Amino acid sequence: MNLVTTLWSMQAAAALTLAVLYGVVWNIDRRNLANLAVCIVAVAMAVAAREEVGMMHAATVTEYGEWARLLYLPLFFALVGQLFLVRAGSGCCGRSSAHGWWCSSVISSPIRSLPGARSWLFAT
Repeated sequence: MNLVTTLWSMQAAAALTLAVLYGVVWNIDRRNLANLAVCIVAVAMAVAAREEVGMMHAATVTEYGEWARLLYLPLFFALVGQLFLVRAGSGCCGRSSAHGWWCSSVISSPIRSLPGARSWLFAT
């Protein structure tokens, strides 16, 4: 195992540790949705690290392309989790907020990722 694979594995282990910690904290206080968002992002980054290691060790272009295709899904969940964290953590989306339009535009941003999800689902 080379140094890069070891470092990527350490990053994935740290991300999974954070996911477990934030998942437990969210389970204790389910009203704080920011903890759930951090948990989702951490799990997505741990899965993305595995896909990246697979891309680094790919022997052919086809194998690299398969790993790259699989990378879309965790990156999609990481994007959605980050946007959910902004929404849950900023407190700007209340009924009396003047910045509600900003939060709704940020939350609608995952629609931009639909072409990536489409290519992942219907790959040839």
